[in-house]
Amino acid sequence: MDKPHVLDILAKKQGCFVSDLRLNPINRRAALADLLLLDDSAFLLKEWKEAVYYLTRTTRIFEDVSLVKRYIRMYLLWEV
Repeated sequence: MDKPHVLDILAKKQGCFVSDLRLNPINRRAALADLLLLDDSAFLLKEWKEAVYYLTRTTRIFEDVSLVKRYIRMYLLWEV
C-alpha cells in the first residue's frame, strides 16, 4: 500500500477535507504548525514543497527540508 500524501495526513489530523486546509485560516495555520512537528525524513522534499505551495500559494525554491521549515516558521509569523 502506498504511503498517504502529507496533505491527506494533515487533513485527517485536523478532521477536515484537504481543501479546508487552504480555505480555512485556522486549519491552514494548524496544518503548517503540524508540518513543523514532522520529522524531516517523513516525506520526500517534493511532498514538502507541494504541501507548502498548496497551503501558502507561494512558490519558493527549497534545497532541503530545513529550509522548508524555516519558511513555514517565517510565514506563520507574517500571516495575520
